Amino acid sequence: MPPPSPPPPPVPLTTTTVDNNGRAYILGPDGIVAFDDSRATKLLPPPPDLPKLLAPPMCGRAHCVGVEAVLGQALAWTTAPNGNHFGQLGSTERMEELYVARHVELPDSAGPIAKAAAGDAHSAFVSASGAVWMCGNDRWTQLGQDIFW
Repeated sequence: MPPPSPPPPPVPLTTTTVDNNGRAYILGPDGIVAFDDSRATKLLPPPPDLPKLLAPPMCGRAHCVGVEAVLGQALAWTTAPNGNHFGQLGSTERMEELYVARHVELPDSAGPIAKAAAGDAHSAFVSASGAVWMCGNDRWTQLGQDIFW
């Protein structure tokens, strides 16, 4: 009886996120993001130039966020016109260029960022110390403010 075959080599894990236009972001085990537009609903601008990320980007209705692996800085980019209409990229600046990653302007006291999440029109960032920073639309007090309009 021949000896049993060795097990196959482990397959590197990847994680995929898809934005509102159908662009897929594939995060490899090394933190490098690859892109796949094969399911895109229209012709898209070039993808964002992203550094290595800690986790796959998270996408809301018209924006995406991520965390740079080396420096722990939050990144954000729009995926549709008016993608920063509610300040979900952490800025009041109108950002017309789609798929251009920018550092999110957080207070210096935030320190390195460990996690990022995107809601419909808001974003959340968790620092390495556990503090939560949020920006964007607070219509239903999802940002933790007790101010209604």
